[in-house]
Amino acid sequence: MTKIKKEIVIDAPIERVWEYLVDKDKLASWMMKVDSPPAPGQTFRFVSEPQEKWDGVIVCRVKEMDPPRKFVFGWEHNVIGGETVVSITLEAEGSGTRLTLVHDGWENTTGDVNDFIAEHTAGWNRKLDGLKAEAEKAAKAA
Repeated sequence: MTKIKKEIVIDAPIERVWEYLVDKDKLASWMMKVDSPPAPGQTFRFVSEPQEKWDGVIVCRVKEMDPPRKFVFGWEHNVIGGETVVSITLEAEGSGTRLTLVHDGWENTTGDVNDFIAEHTAGWNRKLDGLKAEAEKAAKAA
């Protein structure tokens, strides 16, 4: 497998889910701290505690934003050694939202691609569970 693909259905309207992708505080609630809100053509950084090999920073370059349907950004950090691309699309599904995430471009990295894909797959599983929980909680409270 040369890409990661995940699909989840979130019991929240598409506009609410979109907020959790682009609002700085809401993004931090499920992903990790971010230094600035994502904006077209801009760079933002996810920042976390450094780990054994990883310096704790993911540099993201916004490539495309089509609210509230599509968000595409570059994804690079010191361990993978090259830019990959994360594409998130949202589609209304009944009263909820189908989110599809594709993380591709692993051929641009240095190191063991299979290890990178396995590690990032596990990470996306955890993070998307958090997104689903946060967006659904907010939708129920509204």
